Amino acid sequence: MKFLFSLLIVLALFSAGCRKKVDNPSGQQPQNVVALDSADVKTSPVSGQANEAKLMYAPQKGSEFVYVLTAMGKDYSTLKADTVMENKVESKMTYKFSVAVTDVETDGALTMNVTFLAVTLDAGSTQEKVHYQSSEKHDSATIQKFFQYEALVNNTFGLRVKNDGEILEVFKSDKIIDKMVQLSKMPKAPSPQEKAQIKSQVEQSVLLPTVQQIFRKLPANTVAVNHTWNLNFDLPINQIISFNTNQIFKFKGIEMLNDNKVARIDIGAEAKPEVNPKAKEQGIEVETATMNGKGTAFFDLTANMMSYGKTKLSIHSIIKAKNKGPKGIVSISQSTVSEKVNIFRLVEVKNK
Repeated sequence: MKFLFSLLIVLALFSAGCRKKVDNPSGQQPQNVVALDSADVKTSPVSGQANEAKLMYAPQKGSEFVYVLTAMGKDYSTLKADTVMENKVESKMTYKFSVAVTDVETDGALTMNVTFLAVTLDAGSTQEKVHYQSSEKHDSATIQKFFQYEALVNNTFGLRVKNDGEILEVFKSDKIIDKMVQLSKMPKAPSPQEKAQIKSQVEQSVLLPTVQQIFRKLPANTVAVNHTWNLNFDLPINQIISFNTNQIFKFKGIEMLNDNKVARIDIGAEAKPEVNPKAKEQGIEVETATMNGKGTAFFDLTANMMSYGKTKLSIHSIIKAKNKGPKGIVSISQSTVSEKVNIFRLVEVKNK
């Protein structure tokens, strides 16, 4: 299941939907229902002049936002050695989760509770197919197989975020970790050090990438149309290749999404590949490594939260090496083409 978690990491590092506002919600769908809607949203122009906007996360204390996040991936690989092996992996993973604002500090920093409401997974490769939906009844073997997801649903963790979108802290994840340890049925209980490592891995590979979809670093000042800002980071693809990435954001103006004014933000990326020095020492050669990314996000100027986002990432790599086999030195070549699409939507706002 690691490749499914890594899908979220890649999309989160690279990376606002239909919304309804309800004060006293009734007749809602059960929390375990996940909508797998991946269609683009349609916006309309704003009448009059709308040349600038102040982008700042400023939801009210007591408000709650429900999001649906869908991460889709396609990976095609060809391994050439004595024989040729081809593999195709496709996956679609959807999280439904709520973000409840519990405190707003004097400087605008937000404290929130994040709760996973449902998880749906469909994945398949040349060798196997996988299906999981948290709303279905599962036997003990299935629960143990998908313990990572079983432990997420209906459990809450804490989050602190600055009003410019910088994530300060992920905390209170102990219930999720304890549930994972329990459902995994480890031969023996993990030591405190091992449990701390599990906690760090889950926070960094699952919890943080999920909330990074909706909390993006925003400029501090009011922005005019075509204002740009950027974010630099390293994007690891595997143990051999990473990309030194410059993510570029551009404010394109104010539009109408249903009845709400939203700020449109276009997203692009410039990437330079870097090869792990240890791989070079082992004679591994990277012949090709390219990455292209683009996307669009909408920031709701009434809710002061992201409302929709869609990003697409395309990666191509060719890795070559030589290995000593029974018939002598064998040249090995692996070509991989990956396409990853990430979509999130704000589907409901609850105000106390």
